[in-house]
Amino acid sequence: LAALGDDAIGREIPALAVLPSGCPRDALVTLPANVADYLFDPIEPAELAVRIDVAITRHRPRALATQTPASEPVFPVIRRDDRTVSFDGGGAEILCVDDNPINLEVLDAQLSAAQYRVQLADSGAEALKKVRTKPPDVVLSDVMMPEMDGFEFVEQLRRTHDDLPIIFVTARDLDEDRLYGLGLGAVDYITKPVEKPLLLAKLKSVLERRDADRSLGRLQAEIEASAVIQKNFLPAGSKRFDGLDVEGVVRPARHVSGDWYGVWHLESQRTVVINVADVMGKGVPASMLTGMISSLFEVIDHLLVDLLEPGRHDAVVEKLREVLPPDSLARVERLLTLPWSPQHFLNLLNDLFWSFGHELWSTFMTLVVDLDTGRLHVSSAGGPPPLICRAATKQVEHLAMTGTLVGAEREVEVGTTEIALDPGDTVVLCSDGIIETTEPRRRREYGFARLRRLLMRRGTLPLTELQDAIFADVERYGAGAEPGDDRTLVLLRRTMPGETDEAPEPNDARAQEDAG
Repeated sequence: LAALGDDAIGREIPALAVLPSGCPRDALVTLPANVADYLFDPIEPAELAVRIDVAITRHRPRALATQTPASEPVFPVIRRDDRTVSFDGGGAEILCVDDNPINLEVLDAQLSAAQYRVQLADSGAEALKKVRTKPPDVVLSDVMMPEMDGFEFVEQLRRTHDDLPIIFVTARDLDEDRLYGLGLGAVDYITKPVEKPLLLAKLKSVLERRDADRSLGRLQAEIEASAVIQKNFLPAGSKRFDGLDVEGVVRPARHVSGDWYGVWHLESQRTVVINVADVMGKGVPASMLTGMISSLFEVIDHLLVDLLEPGRHDAVVEKLREVLPPDSLARVERLLTLPWSPQHFLNLLNDLFWSFGHELWSTFMTLVVDLDTGRLHVSSAGGPPPLICRAATKQVEHLAMTGTLVGAEREVEVGTTEIALDPGDTVVLCSDGIIETTEPRRRREYGFARLRRLLMRRGTLPLTELQDAIFADVERYGAGAEPGDDRTLVLLRRTMPGETDEAPEPNDARAQEDAG
């Protein structure tokens, strides 16, 4: 060893001295300067591997400075065929917990070289303090430690940080220890001696899973926030006007619905406007689609405010400027100067959908009811047509209408019709989520025929009861399965001025019919 240390090349090679078990400690001061570490016989293979790794790690920075080009990374890069995988830590913070200072030194050197930031703790108690002060991204913990072993440390840690990734790094390789550690919530269990590339690969995998979980959590929060925003654009409860009652509900298949409806009252014109839509996306991720739909409903609401209350034009244009590109805004502003009509409104919507980059389209139904005469004007751009329940004859009319989807083409084609509503007549609008509900065994859809039969028997019920009866029948037909699409139901009933649509007292005949 001394001769090796005197050699110009030899002194750059780290040496390990293996000493006899009876060698006095005082003799250690006589070891040559190039001896990086020493061990006593008998040698434990795991300890030998650790000491070698420490010596190499200490020596490597000097070697790299003279032998490795500056562009070479000091962390492992695995190349296979045309693929390259790097284990760069990217500055993530790792807390290493071990009572052996040599083990901590090895981990510190390895992880720092791989661009991780490293915290060190020589006991479970110290590690808990460090976590409380500054939680790391991942914890690497030994198991065999005095006072508080690794298992007890993790049990205490989980009381306050149940989502912090933990990897056990230990010499205990029994299956029951491995299972116990994983059962405590550790994401992995690695036995010593640890190969550095494997450790870095494990860390990379854990951090990628953590980032994916965080992204999923943010997406879930965004979806829930969008659901709240969307709900604010739906009418709250029943609407009662002098000459018309309206009852509507949207039941989303998921957190955020593509279905929507709105009700506007033009008091000066004695008119009520009802819109029902089913918005769809073409290859749009869920997070983007929900955000688009929420913004879209807000813009539609502002458009109608402008069309129905011209005095607020400037405020509405300012709102549209926040969400529309300049070319679409200019065309929408021109259309806003035209007189109100359903055709005009659907043209506006078509321009609005195109401003979203052709990624959204929608069915859209606009109904305008004259409260004095009972005249109903229907404009359709796709979607299930309305049904009319005649109070006098108990018959159900199906308004067959055509029209292209809003946003599907540069110009929208609108189907229109106009009918008279008598007092007691009911208009039923539903989304395809109701019509296309599938019976599990025979795979048949609910369909308009079944809905018409129900309306012929129950169409004169008060609107809230009729709404409940339709949904109950749909859910029975689908055998209680989770709906595959949003279900929207909007009911309109013409009333005489001063009349209310309140439920009469139940009678035996109706109770028997309900039971049937």
